[in-house]
Amino acid sequence: VRVAIERYPDVLRPRIEALITMRESLRSRLSGLRGIEPLPSTANFLLLRCERPPAEVCEALYARGVLARDVSGYPRLERCIRVNVGTAAENAAIVEACAAVLESQGGAW
Repeated sequence: VRVAIERYPDVLRPRIEALITMRESLRSRLSGLRGIEPLPSTANFLLLRCERPPAEVCEALYARGVLARDVSGYPRLERCIRVNVGTAAENAAIVEACAAVLESQGGAW
Protein backbone atom coordinates (compact mmCIF):
# COMPACT_ATOMS: atom_id res chain seq x y z
CA VAL A 1 0.00 0.00 0.00
CA ARG A 2 2.77 2.42 0.90
CA VAL A 3 4.38 1.89 -2.52
CA ALA A 4 1.06 2.61 -4.23
CA ILE A 5 0.64 5.82 -2.23
CA GLU A 6 4.16 6.94 -3.12
CA ARG A 7 3.56 6.07 -6.76
CA TYR A 8 0.07 7.66 -7.10
CA PRO A 9 -0.19 10.26 -4.33
CA ASP A 10 -2.50 12.60 -6.25
CA VAL A 11 -5.07 9.83 -6.66
CA LEU A 12 -4.79 7.87 -3.43
CA ARG A 13 -4.10 10.46 -0.73
CA PRO A 14 -7.46 12.28 -1.16
CA ARG A 15 -9.30 8.94 -1.09
CA ILE A 16 -7.49 7.87 2.07
CA GLU A 17 -8.22 11.20 3.75
CA ALA A 18 -11.91 10.92 2.79
CA LEU A 19 -12.07 7.38 4.16
CA ILE A 20 -10.53 8.49 7.46
CA THR A 21 -13.02 11.35 7.74
CA MET A 22 -15.98 9.04 6.98
CA ARG A 23 -14.72 6.38 9.40
CA GLU A 24 -14.39 8.85 12.25
CA SER A 25 -17.79 10.35 11.51
CA LEU A 26 -19.38 6.90 11.52
CA ARG A 27 -17.61 5.98 14.75
CA SER A 28 -18.76 9.21 16.38
CA ARG A 29 -22.39 8.70 15.34
CA LEU A 30 -22.40 5.08 16.51
CA SER A 31 -20.80 5.98 19.83
CA GLY A 32 -23.98 7.87 20.72
CA LEU A 33 -26.05 4.67 20.64
CA ARG A 34 -26.61 2.47 23.66
CA GLY A 35 -25.93 -1.23 23.34
CA ILE A 36 -22.83 -1.01 21.15
CA GLU A 37 -19.35 0.34 21.60
CA PRO A 38 -17.41 1.27 18.46
CA LEU A 39 -13.74 0.46 18.98
CA PRO A 40 -10.92 2.68 17.69
CA SER A 41 -9.82 1.77 14.16
CA THR A 42 -7.15 2.62 11.62
CA ALA A 43 -8.73 0.41 8.94
CA ASN A 44 -11.61 0.73 6.48
CA PHE A 45 -13.98 -0.93 8.95
CA LEU A 46 -15.18 -0.60 12.53
CA LEU A 47 -15.51 -3.24 15.19
CA LEU A 48 -18.58 -2.81 17.36
CA ARG A 49 -18.70 -4.50 20.76
CA CYS A 50 -22.32 -5.51 21.38
CA GLU A 51 -24.26 -6.03 24.57
CA ARG A 52 -26.44 -8.59 22.76
CA PRO A 53 -25.16 -11.76 21.07
CA PRO A 54 -23.37 -10.74 17.85
CA ALA A 55 -25.19 -13.31 15.70
CA GLU A 56 -28.52 -11.77 16.72
CA VAL A 57 -27.26 -8.27 16.01
CA CYS A 58 -26.01 -9.27 12.55
CA GLU A 59 -29.32 -10.94 11.75
CA ALA A 60 -31.32 -7.92 12.89
CA LEU A 61 -29.12 -5.55 10.87
CA TYR A 62 -29.38 -7.79 7.80
CA ALA A 63 -33.17 -7.66 8.08
CA ARG A 64 -32.80 -3.88 7.76
CA GLY A 65 -30.51 -4.08 4.73
CA VAL A 66 -27.15 -3.74 6.47
CA LEU A 67 -24.43 -6.36 6.19
CA ALA A 68 -22.32 -6.92 9.28
CA ARG A 69 -19.91 -9.72 10.03
CA ASP A 70 -19.91 -11.64 13.29
CA VAL A 71 -16.26 -11.75 14.33
CA SER A 72 -16.89 -12.82 17.90
CA GLY A 73 -15.16 -16.16 17.32
CA TYR A 74 -11.78 -14.50 16.85
CA PRO A 75 -9.44 -14.09 19.84
CA ARG A 76 -10.09 -10.93 21.87
CA LEU A 77 -13.12 -10.01 19.74
CA GLU A 78 -15.79 -11.59 21.92
CA ARG A 79 -19.17 -9.89 21.41
CA CYS A 80 -17.88 -7.97 18.34
CA ILE A 81 -19.26 -7.42 14.87
CA ARG A 82 -17.57 -5.73 11.93
CA VAL A 83 -19.08 -3.09 9.64
CA ASN A 84 -17.29 -1.62 6.65
CA VAL A 85 -17.03 2.11 6.17
CA GLY A 86 -18.88 3.06 3.01
CA THR A 87 -20.35 6.05 1.27
CA ALA A 88 -22.17 8.73 3.22
CA ALA A 89 -25.50 7.07 2.35
CA GLU A 90 -24.24 3.62 3.37
CA ASN A 91 -22.87 4.95 6.65
CA ALA A 92 -26.18 6.68 7.36
CA ALA A 93 -27.96 3.36 6.73
CA ILE A 94 -25.66 1.65 9.24
CA VAL A 95 -26.42 4.24 11.90
CA GLU A 96 -30.17 4.15 11.21
CA ALA A 97 -30.27 0.35 11.28
CA CYS A 98 -28.26 0.17 14.50
CA ALA A 99 -30.54 2.74 16.12
CA ALA A 100 -33.65 0.83 14.99
CA VAL A 101 -32.26 -2.47 16.24
CA LEU A 102 -31.30 -0.99 19.59
CA GLU A 103 -34.67 0.70 20.05
CA SER A 104 -36.86 -2.15 18.80
CA GLN A 105 -38.86 -4.07 21.37
CA GLY A 106 -37.76 -1.86 24.21
CA GLY A 107 -34.08 -2.51 23.59
CA ALA A 108 -34.40 -6.26 23.10
CA TRP A 109 -33.77 -7.74 19.69
